[in-house]
Amino acid sequence: MVKVDNFELKEDLYYWTKTSTWGKIEPDGNMKIGITDVGVATIRTGILEIRPKQVGTMVKQGEQIVIIRLPKAINPIESPISGTILKINSEVQQKPQLIKDKPYESWIILIKPANLEGDLKNLLKGDDPKALDWYIKEVNMKIKK
Repeated sequence: MVKVDNFELKEDLYYWTKTSTWGKIEPDGNMKIGITDVGVATIRTGILEIRPKQVGTMVKQGEQIVIIRLPKAINPIESPISGTILKINSEVQQKPQLIKDKPYESWIILIKPANLEGDLKNLLKGDDPKALDWYIKEVNMKIKK
């Protein structure tokens, strides 16, 4: 883990840089999807609802998979990979605040990859030096406006 101010870049995660989404490859080859701590820090209000697509839905990399509903806004979250939604984290759905409290432990969706090797080429792995450059820019752009 690398710290940038009070934010953490996790070396074992993959990052979809367009919407501050992270993905973690599980031992069975499936990927848990969540929101980075920088992405969560931009949510200045309480989260009213997390509305993911349904289990069994086929999604493509970059496609919206979750809507986070806020009091005066809606934040779309994109999938870092293509595949089939296997599971939705019901605990996070029932307690949306968990995403803000523990962004890296509070995954939202589990996806069975359709083309993991190809999709990973479009993601940044946390241990890649380019990821640190991106993360520093994220913090500076989204937090230190």
